[in-house]
Amino acid sequence: MLISGFENVVQRIARINSELKDFSGKEFNYSVKLPNGEVHTYFFKNLKQFEKIEDEVSNCFIWAWSLKDYLKEYLKSSGQNQQMVEVFVEQNQDLKICADIANTLKHSKLTNSRSGPSVFG
Repeated sequence: MLISGFENVVQRIARINSELKDFSGKEFNYSVKLPNGEVHTYFFKNLKQFEKIEDEVSNCFIWAWSLKDYLKEYLKSSGQNQQMVEVFVEQNQDLKICADIANTLKHSKLTNSRSGPSVFG
């Protein structure tokens, strides 16, 4: 894996991040008739479907965590110590949580938590 593979993943994450900032969506309304006979209508604009938001957030976690493997491979191919990536991850609680979320999404369950039982136990 050369630097281009790493850059491709960074660009993919940037595209996913851009999608997460896109709040365009459908418009709809919902009416409720109260027991006293009053009708209240609620108007919603620019709401994405829940499934689309879920996909975007899931992809962001999975690809952000996958970036670690690309970085390790790049370091290995350039003769550098790839283990320093793992050391960095183990010192960062946010990255460990990202790992647990990404691995749960990919494998439908978490068998080996990096963040500890207090977060996902």
